[in-house]
Amino acid sequence: MGHPNAKDETAKANRLNLVETGSTGISYADTVAFEKVDHRLPTDNHQCAEKLQGHSVVADLYLGVDHQYSIAYRQHLVDLVPFMISGLHHIYRTEGNALLLVCLRILCWHQQELFYYLDLLQKGTANPPLPEFDKLLKALRIKNHESYLPTLPETWVTLAKPGAKKLGKGNGGGGEGAAKKKTKVVTNPDVDAGLKRRFKESGHKNINVCLKVGQDAGVTLNLPKIGRKEACLNWLATGFCKEDCKRADTHKHAAAPVITKTHELFDQCSVPRLE
Repeated sequence: MGHPNAKDETAKANRLNLVETGSTGISYADTVAFEKVDHRLPTDNHQCAEKLQGHSVVADLYLGVDHQYSIAYRQHLVDLVPFMISGLHHIYRTEGNALLLVCLRILCWHQQELFYYLDLLQKGTANPPLPEFDKLLKALRIKNHESYLPTLPETWVTLAKPGAKKLGKGNGGGGEGAAKKKTKVVTNPDVDAGLKRRFKESGHKNINVCLKVGQDAGVTLNLPKIGRKEACLNWLATGFCKEDCKRADTHKHAAAPVITKTHELFDQCSVPRLE
């Protein structure tokens, strides 16, 4: 907690959307260039294996070393870790980025499986089913992992299209190396003053951080809707958003029931009510 960068890293962690799946699938066959968005991620298959072993220790500490999940996880890693270090390379005949992408997807699978298991526990499920560790190993060994491993979140890696040049590269004359045009910011002229002030005084850096509080508490969030679509919370609570927002068609006047629903959402996320 006393580390100078602790605050920054905590903020980054809070911005992660645990249910985000990303919009671009990453397959084993991908040979495109990519860069890790979160630089704390491993850089090779050996580090990925070590991360999994560390993750198992976290599960031991949280659930207890004698918990059925902890025991099954440790036993699973006895087979998986050696396979990640040497087996993947020999079976898939690949290395570098392609091998790392597979390993990162393996990490993501284990992370999400633990989150799902904990979510079932929080909801009161008695003896939730354990992850299908054996099926994962089989899928990796028979090269059938594409349909089994999850897509990497965009907060982990960014893919470059085949043949695309990175910004700043090229002929040096502007053209292809020119900076990408900035997305236009749009303003909500009818933003509700109470919502805007409540969100501002919550201290949350952005809407995702606010929602994560509710998610971490195991709450099923009830998002407000305009028409039949989930409303843009940036538009409702901050008064501005981007023109290319995926919920841009809800950038319109919000009726009183929508405002009320947004206040109720903030209640779920432990945002204090203003007097």
